[in-house]
Amino acid sequence: MNGAGPAVWRVFQGLLALGLAVWSRAATPGLREASPHSSTSQTRLTQQAQIEYSPWDLVTALAWSPDGATLAVAAGDSIYFYRSRGWELLTRVRLGALTHGLDFSPDGRWLAAGSRDGAVRLWETAQIAPGAELGSGQVIDAHRKGVNAVRFSPVEARFASGGNDAIARFWGAPAGEALGMTIGGSFAVPSIDFSLDGQILAVVNGEMVRLRDTSSERIVGTFQSAAPLYYVEFSPNGEEIVATGNDNLIRIWKTDQAYRTAQPVYPEPQLLIGHNGREGTFRALVWKAVYSPDGKVIISAGGDGTIRVWEAQSGALVASYPAHSGGATSLAFEPGGSRIASGGLDSRVVIWSLQP
Repeated sequence: MNGAGPAVWRVFQGLLALGLAVWSRAATPGLREASPHSSTSQTRLTQQAQIEYSPWDLVTALAWSPDGATLAVAAGDSIYFYRSRGWELLTRVRLGALTHGLDFSPDGRWLAAGSRDGAVRLWETAQIAPGAELGSGQVIDAHRKGVNAVRFSPVEARFASGGNDAIARFWGAPAGEALGMTIGGSFAVPSIDFSLDGQILAVVNGEMVRLRDTSSERIVGTFQSAAPLYYVEFSPNGEEIVATGNDNLIRIWKTDQAYRTAQPVYPEPQLLIGHNGREGTFRALVWKAVYSPDGKVIISAGGDGTIRVWEAQSGALVASYPAHSGGATSLAFEPGGSRIASGGLDSRVVIWSLQP
């Protein structure tokens, strides 16, 4: 490998540890592909700004504060905080480990970060200011083999984390007390997401997305893929769930069609086909697929280095943009929906404006 070199190889090794690389199967019969018709959407992206880091500081996670004023970037072993007007660097905190999970609380008071050293850290966002020394924050020993994802509940003072120990855990906020846990399955948990009412936690594990009741922690529905999955997200209205995998594909399911005991078959996903990374390598991984705040558009980040814009209702591909050499890893919408940030293995963050 060239470009990011050994750094990219370290990321690839991480994917191997998650059981995501070089595991392919034939497509499941009956899967619905994205609409072959031309998109009616005119949504386009225009580069507005970019932030560059040293070659070894791979960008692994992004999060935009609920008020849109601050962008948090996990790059290398640090988290950087920027003012979104003018992109002034406010402060930086060095953790000594890669961070794959970042999330602001719905009220914007807290930021949670989940890192490869197994810790989840919490900072009070009121402390984020030019030149501020944030320190290590409140440190929670969360997952013995590393943390991959953190997500705040949209309605309660708690958050969840997913780790390489195949477990999803629930924590109180801001105290960080342990509230419960659920076994994700046989593989690492690379991604989690809460439903709009906070009653369901979607947990990715291997080829499965399991829907867990957050009170009883019981499985209330399941989706199955033909390939290992990496990321999951509920649509803004909660009616759909989007998931990405290591086969260049994006899958969308209707949440009310989740498999339940006694059903004859698993529901069929809609496939969004467009990313074209080399099969059997980390290039075929679609790292993220996120809904716009109004739910009309999906934007995806792929190991092929592109970010792609999709019409959410039809699944039609609207546009594709070469964005990050080595692979696009991260996406975060500004809450207002007029901008999106992308990050990649080229150690850059790009700010894009959306033109509907």
